[in-house]
Amino acid sequence: MKTKLIASARVKTDKIDARVLAELARVGFLPDVWLPDETTESLRRLVSRRTNLVRRRTAVKNDVHSILHRNLVEYERPKVFSSESSFKSLDISRLPALERLLVDDYRDEIAGINSRIDNSEKIIAAFVCADQKLLHNMDLLMTIDGISIVSAAGILSAVGDISRFSSPKKLASYFGLCPSVYQSGDLRAFHGRITKQGRAEARWFLAESAEALIRSPSPLASLYQRVVKKKGHNVAKIAVARKMSELIWHVLSKQTPYLYQKHRLTQEKQAKLRHLASLSGIKTASASPTVRSNDTALKGLKLPIEGRKLKTEASRIAAIRASNIYNAVTSRKMDKNDLLNLDPSGFDPLKPTQHDYERLIRDVLKDLISGRLPQNNA
Repeated sequence: MKTKLIASARVKTDKIDARVLAELARVGFLPDVWLPDETTESLRRLVSRRTNLVRRRTAVKNDVHSILHRNLVEYERPKVFSSESSFKSLDISRLPALERLLVDDYRDEIAGINSRIDNSEKIIAAFVCADQKLLHNMDLLMTIDGISIVSAAGILSAVGDISRFSSPKKLASYFGLCPSVYQSGDLRAFHGRITKQGRAEARWFLAESAEALIRSPSPLASLYQRVVKKKGHNVAKIAVARKMSELIWHVLSKQTPYLYQKHRLTQEKQAKLRHLASLSGIKTASASPTVRSNDTALKGLKLPIEGRKLKTEASRIAAIRASNIYNAVTSRKMDKNDLLNLDPSGFDPLKPTQHDYERLIRDVLKDLISGRLPQNNA
């Protein structure tokens, strides 16, 4: 994009293009391009292969939908592909003979693609677990709600070495999630849509992760609720994806887990990653105990027999409280004294620390145990 001088030339030959490139190189106007290392390039190929399989499966499902619509077959669209058994139980007796043969063929093709997708996920997990540095970064990314094994692998394959981004805004710009700006002189600046530059696949992973993240309580979900009232769902989701990209920079650069993580969900994702790798013969130890998580706030307490359920509930309610405090502070409807009345622990959502959030979780858990706070109630 920075060599438009060549593309816009009226007289365009190889000799002229070579001369222009030589002149640009002489004065240092040719931008440097980062080349991924062998590990990052291999991970990109694995993630792209799985993405292509998913796209092919979607195309086949759309063909099935078109056949059913064309023949006026009534069915529940969300549930027809929910499981293999529900697809097989679909009544296609009213279809013409040729259409029935096509649907049966599509059934076999979808089953084959599902099997290949499962195998590709096993290969990705085995490749990640074979590299300790890559595995550690995967564990850190999966502490963020909404980021699954595949999403984390796709994001890491796009980012590569996080140290090449000096600020979180530059990472967001690399993903193409920053709004375009046009300004001439001292005139008014015009902000347009996002630039959509960079790797489109990684941007898609972030958008899908944002779609999942906004369903659970967190300050990022509160951001979505605030923006969706003014701009609608799509704009609000992309705003969350932009914040997630900046969050990813902090998590990877500082090598620290996400503060508002659901520790039980994080453990399940990390365990699944290692289980998939073990199916390919790669044995890996459990998540590193040096990775600090909110679960440390829930240790050392004498819990009743339903301790695991109480821990999960305490994490959920603490996330809701933190989200409510964040909403109250960002709306500028309270001062510091009001903040203490809302949360006696003194948790500040604008400058959160691991210690303060752990104390908030402990307070919630103690209220649950003592019965002062009923379960399923924030």
